[in-house]
Amino acid sequence: MNKSPACLVIGDINIDFSVHSEFYPPEGGETHAEKLDFQIGGSGCNTARTLNVLGIPTYLSGNTGSDRFGALALETIKREGLKTELIRQTDAIKTGIFVIIISGGGQRTMYGDRGANALAQDLAGIKETLKTCSHLHFTGYNMLDEAQYAVVKEAVEFARNSGVSVSHDPGQHTCRAVPARVKEMHPLVDYFLPSELELDLLYPGMPREDQIRACLDAGAKTVVAKLGEKGSRFVSQDIDIHSPAINLGKKRVHNSTGAGDAFNAGFITAILGGKSPEDALASGNAAAFALITHPQGLDGLTEDGNFPDLI
Repeated sequence: MNKSPACLVIGDINIDFSVHSEFYPPEGGETHAEKLDFQIGGSGCNTARTLNVLGIPTYLSGNTGSDRFGALALETIKREGLKTELIRQTDAIKTGIFVIIISGGGQRTMYGDRGANALAQDLAGIKETLKTCSHLHFTGYNMLDEAQYAVVKEAVEFARNSGVSVSHDPGQHTCRAVPARVKEMHPLVDYFLPSELELDLLYPGMPREDQIRACLDAGAKTVVAKLGEKGSRFVSQDIDIHSPAINLGKKRVHNSTGAGDAFNAGFITAILGGKSPEDALASGNAAAFALITHPQGLDGLTEDGNFPDLI
């Protein structure tokens, strides 16, 4: 069977409550919130939704509760056109919820309850779906629980044996809690997509160059480092390319939540389209820029379709 340029994403599906405040109070303090809102979130869900709006047929594998939040998440995802066959709802546990504090400059601090996201996913369904896909992307939070990690690892091994390329966004908490599992996945990954903080958590006390080299030496084919205001970098055994971030100009950062997820989607879209590493980095940077500078974030970009003009 010929594989289409479709992508399968294994990741969390959350409801994100965002609290915007210029002042971050000390413990026991209080402050006024300039804005409160909530939207569908989760690293894997964000990347899948962005891939979908960029024109990549995308399956999302994840879990929600059978509560109102789960129904809202599934309704939103279906309306946007994502393929939902691998999303399971359960009565046993509630939908994941994150509270995100957005302080001055658009930076975020997150408190999360994974809820149904902690359950193992449908391995048989994932394997069957991968037979028609050309790329698998997975997020690190799905490696926290031992049973869930076993499913993800087997899915990734199946993808590699089936000629499906693989990318991995590890996530801060996963790098802090189970760094050995993240490193164990390096040999199975074509594109490892860490932030600078995640590299520091995985390889503490090492210079940045040595951290990247450690990933490659452990078996990752390519490290795609997300450098925030410094842009991004593509490093393999024989290529080292840096792409600067887009200048804000007269725009401002509204919310940095999901910037790395949007970068993932922009990068993967370019790679699946046969673009060069330089173009793939630029595509990732453009997607992240569009997200952080839009007042409504991913929800707004999904509604008005600005992503295709930038990628």
